[in-house]
Amino acid sequence: MFDPVLKSGFDEKNFEGKEYWKSWENSLVVPVWFGTDIKAGFDNSRGPYLDSERVTPGQGLSFLGSACPGDKGS
Repeated sequence: MFDPVLKSGFDEKNFEGKEYWKSWENSLVVPVWFGTDIKAGFDNSRGPYLDSERVTPGQGLSFLGSACPGDKGS
């Protein structure tokens, strides 16, 4: 069964006219015949109050790898 999934999400926090953070996450998951999925994506997050787990380089972060089928990660 060939059922690729393309996801994109944007999230931000502003309060009283002050930008806290912005986060943009994108991914493409393509199932392959041997039981794993090929996963590629691009994330870009910035802001002075961004959680340290979500920090990316200034130009963003690209990735390519594999994922177990049904993996709910971004």
